[in-house]
Amino acid sequence: MSEFTTYLESRDGACRTQMIEEGASCRSRWQLRNPVRALRDISHDPTCQVAVPMKNGTKMTAIDIQRWYHEAAQRYIARIS
Repeated sequence: MSEFTTYLESRDGACRTQMIEEGASCRSRWQLRNPVRALRDISHDPTCQVAVPMKNGTKMTAIDIQRWYHEAAQRYIARIS
């Protein structure tokens, strides 16, 4: 792993942790219906096409979930800056 990748991963984790601590992640809105099954399904799908059920009745792919967290992080950073 490169130093740049390690830096990005640590900053990403710090941002998510801070968002959760401050209640800014809206976690309850996007909870997985069955997290263990979702992890298995997503990890066995190299195409990133499998959609896993959420508690609110929708389905999201791993990419959808990452995009949602990215947008939430951008809004959070804009708010605290």
